[in-house]
Amino acid sequence: MATWQGTMPLPPALTPLRDALNDAPIPVALRALLIDSIKDHDNMADAKLALQNQLTHAVEQEQLAMPTSGVHVLVGPSGAGKSLMVARLAQAASLAHGSEKVMVISYHDQRAGAWNQTQLLSAQSGVDSFRAINIGTLKLLLEEHASRRLILIDTSGVQMQERLNEIRGLQQDIGVHAVVPVDASSATLRRIFENNDNTWSSLMLSKLDESNQPWALLQFLTEKSLPVSVASQGDRTSDLVEEVAMADLVKRALDNLVLPENTAQAESAQAASLGALTVNKLQKIAAHYQTESTGLTHE
Repeated sequence: MATWQGTMPLPPALTPLRDALNDAPIPVALRALLIDSIKDHDNMADAKLALQNQLTHAVEQEQLAMPTSGVHVLVGPSGAGKSLMVARLAQAASLAHGSEKVMVISYHDQRAGAWNQTQLLSAQSGVDSFRAINIGTLKLLLEEHASRRLILIDTSGVQMQERLNEIRGLQQDIGVHAVVPVDASSATLRRIFENNDNTWSSLMLSKLDESNQPWALLQFLTEKSLPVSVASQGDRTSDLVEEVAMADLVKRALDNLVLPENTAQAESAQAASLGALTVNKLQKIAAHYQTESTGLTHE
């Protein structure tokens, strides 16, 4: 099915677009869906619009407000930007409700410099930060500071599921949010969401400004329904996106498809494609007649 979609006959004007979809790092199932959505169009403009509409509809998710009260834990792979996301949420809450109402806990993160980073980021917004090296300490901190309006728990990307199981074992009302970089690979997404016993409060997208090929994430969103709360971009704690539009993510992906820049290049690409097809057919014909000729040898 996927192979057929990648080589299915299309109007000549769409050959560059099909080739761009084939060349992009798009998961096979999603590529088949996209190529199928343009097969009834005969010009590039209509086909690109059909792609955008199809993909935007397929990845649309419920939009949730960012967490501003309660206890919330952020989990995700190493390098996803969890600590910076925690700092951004803490700053937004401190501006709205006062820094004394917000606190950050670094849980079981043994990475060199991780605790120093948490302290530095928390200091920027004036919120208190604490370190819990085990589940017992975390439990005591949550009990002692139960009056806080918002408590954010930062976690390590190492042994993510084990840490999450420990926190769930507290049997408290704790929101669990997956922090995923927009350029996450299919393997990373599978690793985060492979445990079906996990109940996620929301998806938080990081590094919006660093990804031009968010195809694995788009494929994931076509298959899974998961509310999106916030996103982030840039290096500042103020760079928080509270209203995440999936259409913008789709547009970013489509805008980075490698297409001919003008009509002349498109026609050249089309001619090259047709020429290659003609050569291929001629080679097959020649091979066929050569086989027949070889069979008529003289003794």
